[in-house]
Parts: sequence; C-alpha cells; structure tokens
Amino acid sequence: MIQNIPKKICLLTDVLSHGGAEKVCANLSIALANAGYEVSIICLQDKVKYAYAGKLINLGENLSQIKILQRLQWVFRIRKAIKNIDADYYIDFRYRRGIAFEGLLHLIAFPMRRMIFSMQHARIEYHKPNGKFFDYFYNKAFSIVAVSSEIQTVLEQDYGFKNVDLIYNFSDFSKNLESVEATEKYVISVGRLNPIKQLDKLILAYSKSNLPQRNIHLYIFGEGEQKQVLEDLIMELKLTDLVKLKGFTDRIHSYIKASEFLILASKNEGFPMVLVESLQLGTPIISFDCKTGPSEIIQDEENGLLIEDQNFEALIVGMNRLITDEELYKQCKANAQTSITKFSKEKVIEQWLNLLD
Repeated sequence: MIQNIPKKICLLTDVLSHGGAEKVCANLSIALANAGYEVSIICLQDKVKYAYAGKLINLGENLSQIKILQRLQWVFRIRKAIKNIDADYYIDFRYRRGIAFEGLLHLIAFPMRRMIFSMQHARIEYHKPNGKFFDYFYNKAFSIVAVSSEIQTVLEQDYGFKNVDLIYNFSDFSKNLESVEATEKYVISVGRLNPIKQLDKLILAYSKSNLPQRNIHLYIFGEGEQKQVLEDLIMELKLTDLVKLKGFTDRIHSYIKASEFLILASKNEGFPMVLVESLQLGTPIISFDCKTGPSEIIQDEENGLLIEDQNFEALIVGMNRLITDEELYKQCKANAQTSITKFSKEKVIEQWLNLLD
C-alpha cells in the first residue's frame, strides 16, 4: 500500500464505450484502484462498455439533444456530483463542448486547485477552449497532463503554462490472446471512420501499392460516420474481395498480432496508443510523422517506418518495402516489443502516482 497519497480520485469522461481518451480513463481507474485509491468516475453519457474500477456516476445525458436551459441544469448536476464526491483530485478526460457550457463548469463546478486536465489530442482546443478566460483557469489547475512531448512543448511555449506534466498513456490488455481465423495475409488499420483518420486516402494508397497484386488484404476496424463513403469507394475501386470494413471487435489485439503490419494515415493524433499496442504485440507499424505522437513511438527502420507527413506516395513506397524487403521487416518485427519500454504500464502508473502523491 502506497503511503501518504490522496485517498479519493474522481475521473470525468464523456463516455466509457469508445475512443482513445475514454479507454485511457477506464484503464487509469483500474490502475488507481489497484494502487489503493478510492476511485469515482463521472460519465456524462449512458454509454459504458469498457472495463473500469470504482464508483460510476452515470449522468446519462446526450448533450447534443438537450436544450439550452437543460444544459444549464446539467452543469448543476455535474457540480452536485463533484461536490458530493469531494475528491482530492479530479482528472478531466472530456472533449470540450460549447464555450458557454464550459465557462459555467469552470466558474461554478470545478475546484481548480484540485483539477488535472488531460490533453489527449494535438488540437489543444479539443480539451481547452480558446481565449484568455480559459487560460486563467488552466493556469490555476493543479496540473495539465500532456500525453506527448510535442503537446507539452505547445502548452509551455505557445500558451505559457507552467503547470504541465508529461505522462504517456499506457495500454492494458491480456497477453493470452485467442488466435483469429484468417485464411489470407492482411495489413490492418484501426480507428474511427471519420475524416481525421483519412481511411479513404489509405484505401486509395493501398489500391496503388503492390499489396493487392500479392493478395494481401486490408482490414479496417472501427465505426463512424464515413462507413458508407468507404463502402462506396471500395466498390468503385473493385476491391470488395480485398478491403474489409470489420467494424468493432473486442478481439482487436488478436487481429493486430496476426497482421503483417499496422498502418496509421491520420491528419493528426494526440498519442496514438494503437501504435504502442501493435509494437507490444510484435507487429511492425507504418505511420505518417503527423502531430503528435508517432515520432515518439517509431524508430524509423528499427520498429517500423515513419513517413513524411501527408506524403501518400511515400506511404505507398513504405507499404511496398515492408512487404518486399524481408531483412527490413524481420528487423522491425524483432525490435518491436523492446523498443517501447518507456511506455510500459508500470512506468506510466508510477508517474501518475508521483503526481498524485
């Protein structure tokens, strides 16, 4: 049992059913509970699928469907939940809503000296609304936790915050994975089917690579608003036998482990845990050098390929290399697991415990 640490921690999240930040929140709740903390989670919407630990306060609302007056009432519900919990620290993983809603939360609900804001995305405004009004509150927070060194640099140099801590995310999954039944070789991409992930451009790049000719399939896992667009594109390119939209699965790590390599073609990220998880499973990765995270994970030609940001022609070349250059592929695969020790669960949890001590 760790001595002299705050007893009560409250985590705030939009949902516990999908999303990277939300998964980090769920994992952290379990880690903190195991470390002896009394954990509570305030979940704004009634969407819970991830395993978590602690007491769940499920507010069960869909903010996009409630009116302005109801939003005001919701602020007071959050305030009441925060007051009743009376935690030593509150860790906020939420994506930000409208300025008025967030302004009220910061003014009347959040105990700023006990607030820890988790910055999970390169787009800072996703987690901190713009303007000096919010800068004032964030300067008063106990900590602003950046999940990549690039995000830390932006927060310190561009915003002038002095209370920034760098703590990487960690993954937590069973190493005893069920094998998947795949009769063909495949590469894999995992993420929300939305414009940021650029899966339409990835499919086009795949179609121009050597992979279809070698009968190497592309599996895409995830749900989202672009599903129909991607299905139409696959049909248009006559790739229905090779490119598969696999949706959501709770066996994603088994599929990653069995794949040839994992591809990330996003416009931007925060800290893409899927890259770390792929390497943990011994699967090489190829990714754009987008903001932020990939350059802190990928050691070019050692555990994968780091591609010039948004250069899809270079991405095609890289995909071909990982298939045709056996020595390169073997090297990346051999180095995968040992290359990410700094992202280990034990090291990351130790950093959190030091912050909360």
